[in-house]
Amino acid sequence: HFLEMQRVKKILNPQIASKFGLEKDQLCIMLHSDSRAFGRVVHDHYSKKAEKLFGLHNIYKKVHYKIVSSKAVPGTIKKLFEKFNYYANRVKSTLYLRLDFLRHGLSAKFGSISTKEKYTQNFINATQSAINFGYANRAYMTSLVQKAFQKVITKKIKFNILYDCNHDSLQQENIDGKLLWAHRNGASTAYPKKHYPNHPIFSQTGQPIPIPGCLGGASFLCAASTSSKKSMYSSPHGAGRKFDRPEARGKFKRKDVLKNLKSLGLKIYDYGKGNTGEESPSAFKNIHHVIKIVEDHGIAKPVAEMEPVAVLKGWT
Repeated sequence: HFLEMQRVKKILNPQIASKFGLEKDQLCIMLHSDSRAFGRVVHDHYSKKAEKLFGLHNIYKKVHYKIVSSKAVPGTIKKLFEKFNYYANRVKSTLYLRLDFLRHGLSAKFGSISTKEKYTQNFINATQSAINFGYANRAYMTSLVQKAFQKVITKKIKFNILYDCNHDSLQQENIDGKLLWAHRNGASTAYPKKHYPNHPIFSQTGQPIPIPGCLGGASFLCAASTSSKKSMYSSPHGAGRKFDRPEARGKFKRKDVLKNLKSLGLKIYDYGKGNTGEESPSAFKNIHHVIKIVEDHGIAKPVAEMEPVAVLKGWT
C-alpha cells in the first residue's frame, strides 16, 4: 500500500535503540503491504459473506479470478475487467456508507469452529499460505527499494531488515505454556524478551513493534514490554482510523490532502489505484495519544520517533 522514507527524529530509549542499530537523523524505510488479492480471495471463499445475493458474490469472484489468472485471456480484456471490478467496489463502498439498512447488516457475529474439521484445516492452510505470500511480497518489494537506492545513490548501500510483522494473522502460539490459536486483525504480536531466550538482540530488548501514524505524521518504533501479557501479547499496528475508508473518501478530497502535505514540505508520489483521500491525516487518531496508552498499559515502550521525508502511496 505505501512505502515511507523516514528520518529518526528522536531517540526515546538509547539502550534499546543502539541494539536495534538506530541513531538520531538516520534514514529508515517503513514498508506496508500484504498478500494483496490472495488474502481477500481466501476470506471471500471461506466466509459466510460469500453466500450473499444467493451465491452470486462467490460466483462473480470465481469468474473474476479465473479470467485474471488465465494466460489465454488477452491483457486488454484483463485490464478492462480489473477496471470494472475497481469501480464496482467503489460503488459498493459508497452504498454501504449512505444506505443505513445495508450498514445495519454489518454487525459482528462471533462464533467458533472445530479445528478437527477438514474444512477448517483447509481454511487454516489457505490463510497461512496468504500470510506467507505477504512475507514474500514485502521481501521482494524491499529488494526493489534497495536496488533503486543503489541505482540513484551508490551500489554500496545495503538494507538491514529489523523486523517484518503481520497486521492480520491466524496462527498457533505458545501463550504462557498453553498452545492456543491466536487471531489478530489490525494488530501485531508483542512478545517481550523472555520469549526470545536464544535471539542475540531480542533476548535483551523484546520484539520490535513499528506503530505508524497518519500520512505526513510521526511514526514510532517500540519494543514489547512484559505487561503485553494482558493483551494476549498483542499490540496495535498503527494509530487506527477515526473514519473507515469509504467514509474517508466521502469526507476528504485528494487535492486537499496533497496540498496539506506540500505545506509540510513532504513529497508524496501518488500513483496507480490508491485513493489518497482515504489516507487523510484527519481520518486517523492522534499517534501520540495511542503511544501514551500503549506505554501506560505496559504493552510496549517507545524506542524512537520517526518523521516522514517522502511517501509512495498506491499500487498498480
